[in-house]
Amino acid sequence: MKQKVIERLITLYEVSHTINQIQELDKLLNTIMDLVVGLLQAERGLLIFNKKDSEIIVARNITKKALKDIHKISYQTISKVKEKRTSLLVTDAQTDPQTKKYTSIIKYGIKSLICVPLQIKGKIIGTIYLDSRLKTKIFSKDDLKFLINFANLAAVAIENAMLYESLKKANLELKEEVIHLHQELKEKHQFKEIIGTSPLMQKVYQAIEQVLNNSVPVLIEGETGTGKELVARAIHYNGIRQDQNFVTISCAALPENLLESELFGYKKGAFTGASEDKKGLFEIAHKGTLFLDDVSELSPGIQAKLLRVIQFGEFRRIGETKNRKIDVRIISSTNKDLKKEVEAKRFREDLYYRLKVMTIKLPPLRNRKEDIPLLVHHFVKKYGPSLNPKVTQINKEAMQVLKSYPWPGGVRELENIIQQILIVTQNTTIEVRNLPEELQNWYQNHKTKELPFDIAVEQFEKERIIKALEESNWNQSEAARKLKIPIPKIQRKIKKYKISKP
Repeated sequence: MKQKVIERLITLYEVSHTINQIQELDKLLNTIMDLVVGLLQAERGLLIFNKKDSEIIVARNITKKALKDIHKISYQTISKVKEKRTSLLVTDAQTDPQTKKYTSIIKYGIKSLICVPLQIKGKIIGTIYLDSRLKTKIFSKDDLKFLINFANLAAVAIENAMLYESLKKANLELKEEVIHLHQELKEKHQFKEIIGTSPLMQKVYQAIEQVLNNSVPVLIEGETGTGKELVARAIHYNGIRQDQNFVTISCAALPENLLESELFGYKKGAFTGASEDKKGLFEIAHKGTLFLDDVSELSPGIQAKLLRVIQFGEFRRIGETKNRKIDVRIISSTNKDLKKEVEAKRFREDLYYRLKVMTIKLPPLRNRKEDIPLLVHHFVKKYGPSLNPKVTQINKEAMQVLKSYPWPGGVRELENIIQQILIVTQNTTIEVRNLPEELQNWYQNHKTKELPFDIAVEQFEKERIIKALEESNWNQSEAARKLKIPIPKIQRKIKKYKISKP
């Protein structure tokens, strides 16, 4: 007897080693079923595993026709197991009060059956059912003890497999989300986000293409609002470093000491308030791109440190003595003439030439007015659905005002103005009266010399009709008499210019 106990303990150890190597749930359940049927020499077996929203059934030596009846027996057994939270052993199924009432016991000549629960932390997640129709195999109490221990080991293995499955699913979802976000980010910064077909913009596109497949420093020059960061992002997300970080910082937004700690990081205790080590943006941008906006605002001290990073590909955190190696592409921008800054001794000449290996000059919006209609329609399409879905077009006169305006704030100013216009426009078409007051005032002061002749004539005609209507209390017949034109003509003009009573 003692030898048999030792053998079964060894068997359980081997079972534990085998099933805990299996991480896939389906494969594990099938292995458990094969092992238990073989070890207990059962004629048939059924494992029912209840997942959160489904049920997995693994059967052995049971035909599809018989499975329905056996399934019914096992479900009744499970109910008893759950209710009493115990196992079930039937040595004579034909006469036992618990089982003889099932016609399938008689029908299939089942002599003995055994059933134990699968439990994880006190919660029953399924059952293992075995039966035999042979007189030579009647399940014993020793078989029951063995199966209980086996089920406990199996439950642990199932829990591990479920955890592995959930982690695998979570990792897959996370990976898919990262891929989706990266693709979304890449698409967001495609060239199509840089709007313009003018000759000046064609030069910009050509310059961007030239720097995509290398990592040389790029200097982007342009007035405020010309889209310098947009170009920097387009270079990164369409270039050879697109799978790495794009990090940006405004050199004009921080004082020298804070800017230094942001760029290079610091060691714990380097200064008051440095309670822990901190990575700088150069480290965060390793293998990727660092965009230095308003680089002309760097202090002489930071300029010297930046030059060293570019020359040797290394830097030091504040408070450290060791150098750290990095591989970062630097794209910088300025709204000043950096060459004049060098001549005025405000910017290091050696750093200037290091930063401008390639230069991209962005033209101001006033120099590419043929792109304004494209930009206007782009921003209406971009912001219209959320701000004012009913606005679908802009009339010729309002567009001419937008084309003529000098736009000191560049594309960014135009973008903000379009959002304002969408908010205040009540009709489907944007008109001059929907433009901000400063644009309307500018238009009144410049329209005679800025507008083409045909548009100036139409505007004059429209204003005369509106004035006549206002003086006639919006009576069209009276207004026509004042203007000395036929009533049908004034009606056509009112329709043409979409004149309506306020």
